[in-house]
Amino acid sequence: MNIKDKIAKLLALAESPNENEAKSALLRARQLMAKHKLREADCVEAPKEVAKTITDWTATKRSDPWMITLAGVIASHYCCEPFTNSKKGKRTYNIGFVGFPDDLEVCVEVYGYAIGFVKRQNADRKARLKGIFNADAIRAECITYGIGFAQGLQNAYDKQERETLAGEEAESGNAESNRESWGLVMSVPKEVSDFLTSLTQGAKAKTWNATYNASSGAFADGYQAGQGFGDKKALKEATA
Repeated sequence: MNIKDKIAKLLALAESPNENEAKSALLRARQLMAKHKLREADCVEAPKEVAKTITDWTATKRSDPWMITLAGVIASHYCCEPFTNSKKGKRTYNIGFVGFPDDLEVCVEVYGYAIGFVKRQNADRKARLKGIFNADAIRAECITYGIGFAQGLQNAYDKQERETLAGEEAESGNAESNRESWGLVMSVPKEVSDFLTSLTQGAKAKTWNATYNASSGAFADGYQAGQGFGDKKALKEATA
């Protein structure tokens, strides 16, 4: 995250009605401004408006529950929220996101890259299993791979955050303050959550339930791929 953006988010959180939360955020913002020789005016921009976008990616609850799970994992990492949008009477949903414009742009780009990757892997899986498994078994294999990928990616994101936090703790020597402020910065802004709640169409969703027989092998493959995709180098290549 850009250091000015991080400071700006901390300063915004310093306005929280929760006294402890506000003090922690303000303290960390001041530490970072002193370290990088920045003033508050250098970091705070005019208020941004929350935006929404509906992607071209479509899913059904029966065949693609992993797509909304993956949307939830990626969205939360980029301070956004996912939602689904469909026309009345249709079983197909478009995946959408809401967030501040800069966060939203990166979130949608990473999601598209990840979806494309999983779909290519599942296309190869279907081709290999055609004539060996029936249609339901192949569907289950593909769903399980996608779910495994999402969980592997979540694990990679968690690892990145722990490493970043450990690095900041080593520099500042204030572990407790860093943990609190980093957690606040990485959370979805209240404005984003409120905006999603106000939408008259679509529905917030982070998981979809579906009936299928999970495959341990497909899950393991997906999990490993998700961890690899979440590597900082892979993410940099994805958004380059």
